[in-house]
Amino acid sequence: MLSSLIDALREAWTSMQGSLYFLPPFPEHIDALALLSLLLIGGLLVAEWLRARWNWPRVLGYGIAGTVFGPPVLGWIDTDVLNQLRPVADVAYGLLLLEAGRRLDLRWLLRTRELLRGSVSDMVLSFMAIYWFAYLVVGLQPAWAAATAAVTMASAPAMVLSIVEESRAQGQVTERIMMYSGLGSAASFIVFVFVLGLVHAQQDLTWGAALAHPLWAGGGAALVAWGASRLTLAIAGQLPKRSLSQVFVLVAMVLLAVGIARML
Repeated sequence: MLSSLIDALREAWTSMQGSLYFLPPFPEHIDALALLSLLLIGGLLVAEWLRARWNWPRVLGYGIAGTVFGPPVLGWIDTDVLNQLRPVADVAYGLLLLEAGRRLDLRWLLRTRELLRGSVSDMVLSFMAIYWFAYLVVGLQPAWAAATAAVTMASAPAMVLSIVEESRAQGQVTERIMMYSGLGSAASFIVFVFVLGLVHAQQDLTWGAALAHPLWAGGGAALVAWGASRLTLAIAGQLPKRSLSQVFVLVAMVLLAVGIARML
């Protein structure tokens, strides 16, 4: 029924093009931004329904909406759409990791030995468990198993932040969970940068690339982050505190940092 309706619309559209010369060709696919808006609205509606019905976290609604719109069900989100939405996703990741990093308190971590031991143990055990699973069970080569472990060892900061904000959780347990999530994300990036060298050494057998690529990725990221943060503080310091202008500057600086990183 849906295909016949689309065919009828296509025929009517084609017939109007003779007199209405400004009409473009009949759109065969939905625009990526329009699809993104449908995904967000659909995820929001599903999340609110699950929240009201069973008191489930709202973040599950977005996951279910992504599954419905993705290849498992409707197939509206494919590789081409994901490539078009990549800049939006990069900005969302940047804002998310900025919020996770903002909550890190390294002084508290260094003062509390048990917190330091717990965070290090969590990261090491997560990395080793995923590495040995990828190497022994999946059968990946050691370098690729290490890369897989480096990427997946981080806890999901989006899930943690969403649940904390939704439940309005406060206290030391919440702060420790946020600390673990932020440290896991930072450690995941650092370990992955080093693993890049192992992958190059295994594939290219050239130690120049094996040393240069981690320095380019890790050092470049650190320089971009440092420059963006200094510029953000300098501009925001001239604006009224807790104003909308400061929020605008923060978002703009994340866009700048992500854009520079994408160029380089």
